[in-house]
Amino acid sequence: MKIYIHKQRISRPLRCYQRGIAVIWLILLLVPIMGFVILAVEGTRYIHEKSRIEDATEMAAFALILEDNVQSAPKMAQEYIRAYVRDIDDLKVVIERDVLPANPGLQASSRVRYTVTAQTMHQSWFHSDIIPSFPEKQTVKGSSQAIKSVSITKQE
Repeated sequence: MKIYIHKQRISRPLRCYQRGIAVIWLILLLVPIMGFVILAVEGTRYIHEKSRIEDATEMAAFALILEDNVQSAPKMAQEYIRAYVRDIDDLKVVIERDVLPANPGLQASSRVRYTVTAQTMHQSWFHSDIIPSFPEKQTVKGSSQAIKSVSITKQE
């Protein structure tokens, strides 16, 4: 009987001292947990934006190769990219048009290649100096090419 009372007396003060330890651990672990959540959400967003930019540059390259108009090319490419990608702070588009030599296996006299490269700037959703996160402004880049064979027929 004395042992039971002795254990009860010892265990009661220890329980009183340990009541707030769960709150302290939660506070200490909250910063890294929030950091991982923020990096996961923001990282997924930027992966999605990169995929959208690559889709947009591919569609722009296809449209440019069909139109093949050097003067309207920059405006057309920007319109495609702005239609596909949202929340763009800054957009830089580089368009290259190359005339390639004819492929001996094809009956085409030449080939035209358009390369569309886009770089966008996005505002971070969860930028913080305390919690690990992405920078305040994040750059995402994508590129695509399209090639068209041009056959020139001689008129008699």
